[in-house]
Amino acid sequence: MFFQGRGNVHLAEVTDGVVGAYKLHICPDAYQIELTTDSFEHINKCGTADVADYRGTKASSGTLTMSFANVEDANYALAVLGTVTAAGTAGSVSNEALPDDLEIGDIWFLGGLERHRAITGLTIPGLTVNVDYTLDAASGKVTMLTDNANSPAMTASYGYTDPASVSMLTASTKEYAAMFENINKANENDAGSVELYRVRFDPASNMDYLSDELQIPQLTGSVLADTTKDSADLEFGQFGRRVL
Repeated sequence: MFFQGRGNVHLAEVTDGVVGAYKLHICPDAYQIELTTDSFEHINKCGTADVADYRGTKASSGTLTMSFANVEDANYALAVLGTVTAAGTAGSVSNEALPDDLEIGDIWFLGGLERHRAITGLTIPGLTVNVDYTLDAASGKVTMLTDNANSPAMTASYGYTDPASVSMLTASTKEYAAMFENINKANENDAGSVELYRVRFDPASNMDYLSDELQIPQLTGSVLADTTKDSADLEFGQFGRRVL
């Protein structure tokens, strides 16, 4: 039998050995498992030539490497150990202090480091839009056209509606059960699965934000043993199994 796989990955959080709902559904560009053993050998030194006469295993482990092109918020959060914040309701800001060193060509993003977007009703006392400044309402970007606004200190008042966002490195490292539901193109599209019981991912590599092709994050995770399963269970094992 030959194997040429295609399929989808479904991930569920595992907490204290209990599997939750499979909430992440990913069409991967790559899905690769590497299994390794940490082995040792005994060298027999009783003869004229040293020879290995025993090989033992200290430990077994596995690595899952997965990449994907769909970087919707939930997938992106997985890649950056992030937290998804849903789009907010409309809000408003009164008398936001603007920097006192704004000159012609300088930019200010409304809200500062806590940027606001979808701006409505912006007023900067003493200044006129498209005369003293321009506003990109979608991004909240104010661009200065004059530098006569530094005295007295400027303030801005406006409404906003912030979109959904994903913060980086704000979520604890989680464990997932990973189910790769696949077909085998080399065997008449026969259905099967590759089942991993515990996977813990590192943050993704290859997060290219300026590329000629699609951004495709690559995640690498440790495949851990499920010690709730009997090590002598030959049907399921402690790490995972393939079903065809």
